[in-house]
Amino acid sequence: MTASKEIKGLIFPILCLICLFCFTKTKTAQAVIIDKIVAVVNVEMITLSDVLKSEGILSSKGYTSIPNTTPLLNKEVLDKIIEKKILLQLANEKNAQVPEEQLQAAINDIIEQYGAENMTQLAEELKQQGLSIEGLRQEIEDKIKIAKLVNIEVRSKIMITNSELDEYYKQHIDEYEKKEKINASHILLPLSQEIAKQEKTKVKQQAEEIINWLRQQPKNTADPSTKFEVSWSDLGYIKRGDLMAELEKAIWELKVGEIVLVRTQLGYHIVQITDRKIPSLENDPKVKEEIEEIIRQKKTNKRLEAWLNELRDKATIDIMP
Repeated sequence: MTASKEIKGLIFPILCLICLFCFTKTKTAQAVIIDKIVAVVNVEMITLSDVLKSEGILSSKGYTSIPNTTPLLNKEVLDKIIEKKILLQLANEKNAQVPEEQLQAAINDIIEQYGAENMTQLAEELKQQGLSIEGLRQEIEDKIKIAKLVNIEVRSKIMITNSELDEYYKQHIDEYEKKEKINASHILLPLSQEIAKQEKTKVKQQAEEIINWLRQQPKNTADPSTKFEVSWSDLGYIKRGDLMAELEKAIWELKVGEIVLVRTQLGYHIVQITDRKIPSLENDPKVKEEIEEIIRQKKTNKRLEAWLNELRDKATIDIMP
């Protein structure tokens, strides 16, 4: 990747001569702003316009706002472009390939994001922003190549132990307790606005009779249909916010097996808690997958930073004054 001093000695004057004649006209003024080389990465040049485009100041149509003088160089943006150059050079050196179907799938996602109906409409949308389908395809291809490179060289080499998963879960137990789910069985004795007050009283008395009977039974799963013309209906596992506010308030802190009578606008609810479940590594595979991804991403970011520093040390990088 490193260029010899002899080659650099020949190329730099040529590049500088080219950029002397490189300029961008503004859309509303006659003034011109001379482009210039701001850095060279392994003989590949980065120009001021490259940086301005990354900042969104310059589009392929011209400046989105007309500066009075040549804009100051954004060192942070330049640093990101240098990193991208290094990674893309390495990806190409390793012959990274992007299948056409993968590239097209990514473009289809962008078509959907733009709200466009097809490629033609997307091209028109991009044109209005000073962009093109060709430029978009190249940008997507570059990003996929870099992602594949990082996956092979960094992400795939990361190991995560069970003890790391356990430690993360313990440190964030409060977050998972907030995601607790309960399983409940439910009997509804409905009320309507048209029912007379006397009938409402009878429904309430029946609800109280049923719940008192249930509480006297030796099994929490007693079937009221053996004595009353009602039966349990399984609500399944529910999380906070799934139920009506008055129901949730009345049942959420109940212990497994406990029964409560709740009045809502729908009628009288007899609710029994049959199970409580806090998402954990043991009972919810999604929790393990989620924690694994969080830890993997943190490790990837840390190792990627160190790896990039190594690549920069090996590369020939010249930043112009």
